[in-house]
Amino acid sequence: MSRRLARVPIPPRWRPAVLGLGLFVLLAVQFAVMFFSAAGDSATYDEVAHLPAGYAYLEVGEYRLNPEHPPLIKDLAALPLLFMDLNFPAEAYHSPSTAVNNQWEFGQRFLFGSGNDADRLLRFGRLPIMLLSLATGLLVFSWARELFGRAAGIVALLLYAFDPNLLAHSRYVTMDLGITFALFLHLYCLWRYLQKPGRARGALAAVTLAVALVTKFSAGLLAPVYLVVAGLLLLGERGSPWPRSGRRLGGLAVIGGLGLLLAWLFYLLHTLQLSPETQRALISQMLPEGTLANVLAGFSDHVLLRPIAQYVLGFVWIAQSVEAGRVAFLFGETSTAGWWYYYPAAILLKTALPLLLLVPLTLAVWKRLPRQDRFTEIYLWLLPAALLLAGTQASLNLGIRYMLPLYPFVFVFVSRLAGLWGTGGARLDLGPRVARLALPVLLVWYATTSLTAYPNYLSYFNELAGDRGYRYLADSNVDWGQDLKRLDAWLEQTGLEEIRLDYFGRALPEYYLGEKYRKWTVQDGRPQGWFAVSVTRYQLSRLSEPSYSWLDGLRPVEVVGGSIFVYYLADSSHRTALVIGTRDEAMLRRCPIG
Repeated sequence: MSRRLARVPIPPRWRPAVLGLGLFVLLAVQFAVMFFSAAGDSATYDEVAHLPAGYAYLEVGEYRLNPEHPPLIKDLAALPLLFMDLNFPAEAYHSPSTAVNNQWEFGQRFLFGSGNDADRLLRFGRLPIMLLSLATGLLVFSWARELFGRAAGIVALLLYAFDPNLLAHSRYVTMDLGITFALFLHLYCLWRYLQKPGRARGALAAVTLAVALVTKFSAGLLAPVYLVVAGLLLLGERGSPWPRSGRRLGGLAVIGGLGLLLAWLFYLLHTLQLSPETQRALISQMLPEGTLANVLAGFSDHVLLRPIAQYVLGFVWIAQSVEAGRVAFLFGETSTAGWWYYYPAAILLKTALPLLLLVPLTLAVWKRLPRQDRFTEIYLWLLPAALLLAGTQASLNLGIRYMLPLYPFVFVFVSRLAGLWGTGGARLDLGPRVARLALPVLLVWYATTSLTAYPNYLSYFNELAGDRGYRYLADSNVDWGQDLKRLDAWLEQTGLEEIRLDYFGRALPEYYLGEKYRKWTVQDGRPQGWFAVSVTRYQLSRLSEPSYSWLDGLRPVEVVGGSIFVYYLADSSHRTALVIGTRDEAMLRRCPIG
């Protein structure tokens, strides 16, 4: 296997510079797309809790708000805010009239009700997440290049930089991109240690394990990955590519132990200012009475045990939420129990079609592509397999964002197709020859699809779903409350002074829309005149009566950002709708219902 870009007329001394330029261009385009598309997004649902909570951790030193998620990503996002002159709503933070974890009340007050500029806070708070995304892209490039050569590294990075789902969630103060980065980083470092054990590599693997553990509780999926790796080492002792697998097994145990110790230390720093009374109040608020709650409450009295109580509290709360589920929408149906095929369906509908084609194409010409030892080939699929298996068992069906960590591994896997470029076409069979020609076509299609989705990456669906993806999925697949600013811009453009809105999200519509906003809910019935509804409110209303099913026969006047439907309801029959013209033309004209 050649690791050089064969048949490329570039002098050897220039190749590092050309490679560096290619990396810079791809990452620069990715950053520009993330930054400028995020500028048009209002606060998404979870950002209203995460960013203010992180600022409270750093400002007050108390890990009290939003304990159902580890603090690392919130800390990073809030760091730029420390250099701003912000108003801290102490009365909302210490309010005795609310639950001790009053994250939503405090978050809304901090962002929208204390004289702070919410757009400015979000703009700077999102920057660290974007930088983490760039770092993830470099990791994808590095691992693919190490396995399959420079060309494969560039292909893998291109796939990462233009992935619509990763672009969508690389722009928000949420845990999803962070855990994608942390899991990929750790498994890359662990793989390098297993390839060539050493103290430095082992220490790096332990540190990155701790990073994953304090990023999101789904890092618990590393437990089955570790068990499978240990099993492969045991089974491969005789035929293993490594003569001393026992040493690697011992190293695996040490890495796991050190990672847990470092995660405990990180939590210790965050719980030093957390009083026993506050932690016990959190436990009482988030867990039912029982043995576990009593044990954790007992831990609160000991400063060294308090971090364990806080971590277990968040982990158990998330585990219970996953098991209990929430109302979800799939293929026109609603459920609180979920569907085992929810995440496979979300992947099928929201993954760019060229990427879906690249996977079977890679498998079809497998025998003619660069490959690694059997352990590495299996290792690349351990986390994706664990994630998919967990998804089929979960009742919590909220969005493809939970599957984001599998994508970087897929990019590395299919990047080996670039190895065909280093092989003379005349020496290839028909299948590899077709794959060699198809790869650049699929990559151009992939990048074009991504750029044409700008700026509405959260509501992106591939060609299988078309422009009606909202009929199949809801929540963070389409609508996470991100389009209030775009709705306001549309109202300004059309000159409308009032609109009734049923909004899905934790942002405050009046902050963005001002006096034009009139609150509406499904219980208020059918309005007259201008009416807007978030896709998620529209679809989840099907769970009970009353619902918005009476909108099913109407075509929206406008779909704002892919997530807010705007209607003009002119008469009681609701069999006609109106569409917008320009200011210089007649504003409204009748059109048939689609």
